Amino acid sequence: MSVLQIVRRRNRDQPVCHSSKPNPTPPIQGSQGRSASEKVYRRCRAWLRCTIRRGVRATLLGVVAVLVSALPAGAQPENQSENPLGDLLGGSDSPPQHPQHRLPTPAEAMEAYTTLEGWVHTWAPPGRGLSSPRVRAATRISIYQQGRLVGAATRLAETTTEDDLLATTASEAMHTAARTLLPRPDAFATEQLRLLAPDLTISLELAGPLTPLSKADLADLNAAIRPGLDGVAVRVGEEWAVAFPSELVAAGVLTAIKLPAMAARLLGDPTLGIELPQDLASRHSVTFYRFEVVHIAGVGAGGAAEFLVRGGRVVEIDEVTTAGLVRFAEELLGHFEATRVAGKMANPPQERRAGETPAPLDEESPRLGLMGTIDAARGVAESPIASPMQQSLAALSLVTLAETPRVSAAVRTRARILAHEIMVDLAHIEPGEIDPAADGVAAAVAWVVLARLDAAEDADLQPFFESCEGMLAAHAAAERGEITPGVAEAVLVWALAERAVRTGQDRGIATRDLRALYAATRPGGLVGLMPWLGWAELLLAGEAPVPAGAALRLVREQVWNHQLTLADTGLADRDLAGGVVFTLGAAVLPTWTTARPAALCATLLGDPRLTTPAEVSSEVVRLVRVMRFLRQLSAREAECAFYPRPRLVRGGIRAALWSPQQPPEASAMTLLAVCEFLRSIDRLENPGPDSP
Repeated sequence: MSVLQIVRRRNRDQPVCHSSKPNPTPPIQGSQGRSASEKVYRRCRAWLRCTIRRGVRATLLGVVAVLVSALPAGAQPENQSENPLGDLLGGSDSPPQHPQHRLPTPAEAMEAYTTLEGWVHTWAPPGRGLSSPRVRAATRISIYQQGRLVGAATRLAETTTEDDLLATTASEAMHTAARTLLPRPDAFATEQLRLLAPDLTISLELAGPLTPLSKADLADLNAAIRPGLDGVAVRVGEEWAVAFPSELVAAGVLTAIKLPAMAARLLGDPTLGIELPQDLASRHSVTFYRFEVVHIAGVGAGGAAEFLVRGGRVVEIDEVTTAGLVRFAEELLGHFEATRVAGKMANPPQERRAGETPAPLDEESPRLGLMGTIDAARGVAESPIASPMQQSLAALSLVTLAETPRVSAAVRTRARILAHEIMVDLAHIEPGEIDPAADGVAAAVAWVVLARLDAAEDADLQPFFESCEGMLAAHAAAERGEITPGVAEAVLVWALAERAVRTGQDRGIATRDLRALYAATRPGGLVGLMPWLGWAELLLAGEAPVPAGAALRLVREQVWNHQLTLADTGLADRDLAGGVVFTLGAAVLPTWTTARPAALCATLLGDPRLTTPAEVSSEVVRLVRVMRFLRQLSAREAECAFYPRPRLVRGGIRAALWSPQQPPEASAMTLLAVCEFLRSIDRLENPGPDSP
């Protein structure tokens, strides 16, 4: 089954919000002393009162039925209202006896948010002075101060509860926030909170019906639960645990791991966390649920409310313009500047004015280069120092940006300076740092970067350049055995091609390795070696016809056949539109790896040998869709509102739309794709040699 069929099946299997089946949720209320992410629920004391009230109403209903049947035919009681049964049971405005939990409409969600905002931003007791909209199923309220989570609360509701769920949840969230903001309150605490309140960011998630997961769903949770869109709940007897989409995204944990952990906690046996969900359901009577939400938060201009999808604002296709892509490239540059492990820098990135170039580090400062993968939700680097390969890729993207037209001279200068700094940092091996010489592929990429930086004439970089040159020369002279196709082999072939074009050395060896790699790769597997294999082909072809031009065109066609469009995703998953995913891979939804083939397709756009004038328009449309998806992956203002260190993560590319991790290679490959697209657009509009 193709990925497109998977997406279509997922859309077809979505729960219907207006189902006539009653929601299986029993009367429940939040218990105290539990974490906000996995709050446990038990039957509330009001359940007995509700049961008695239902019995009384049923008795009154029977009496009314008897009285009506006793009336003569055609007779009507005096002053009969239009809804006597409604009057008898509490008025015509009372909710139905078994109101359905349904997904709130946008208007209802906005009404609830407006009410919540009135409480929080004035720090008024919830439920007083404002009419609280009816919230029926479940809700989560989160309060942030400059990206730091200071208060949160989650509540589930009974299907016929009369409690004010929104006000109850808001009261708990505000109470938590007050303890965080003012750990030592005094007589003026309320006034202090009212001064802080207008600057707080509010997030409101309203749940739809809880849908039980079947055995088939539990066996394939990746297909049953949409990451970042669906929340999950677990029930064991009368106890519940629930996790909303925002919590799942921030945790960065797979649902297949999260659900057993939630069940194990309810069962009181941590060892059960390694069991399969289907085994827990059959052996321990655990019931698993999913639910979708409407998410609204104050992340717009001036804190205006916006509807969010997977915790972010959907990038519209009309936002992808040449000027917008230039800004996108500048944001990626800013992200790399912010993630450099700087020592005694006179003007660090967070204090640098627009257009100001970075000042050099103090000679005694450690030269560590870039941080590793950033966990945006926690604002920390999972690895303090990026690997040599990650740093070399980042530097490659930066020197490419420095050679890209349509980008301002100031930005090109900043990009070149930062690439130079990264290479200097990489050349200095600090304690605990990996020697680039231990990674031949990273050294090959570094050679290309150093060559573009004219390292042979740079005293700081010349020794490093000579070391990388020696490694490439040794690789070219080495005996060749049977080739195993892989990305590493493709990168080495591309580096040899760059070296052959720039120096004239070992051109025959580079060509031989390129052809051997083509021959060893199975049909359909070439796309996994892009863009490196395609770039090597174009480099060695020069201005002559491209020998493997037909193969490259076939790869591009394969990429577009696996690109998701709005027709594939539907409105619910429209933020995935433009992404590319292949069924042979482990992922079933597009991730940052879309940038790899996109970079090659962007290069081919500007080559008239591979893209005819008649094909330009359709290729631009497809590439614009890709750029929209890559832009969606970046951390923008809406996403940064929920991150504790927005300056660190802003502009960086997340591994996926439902992941808070920002790998350096994801941002590097995206920047390469954006630069190649801008360069191709410039070639199409200005035929002839490039002139940055």
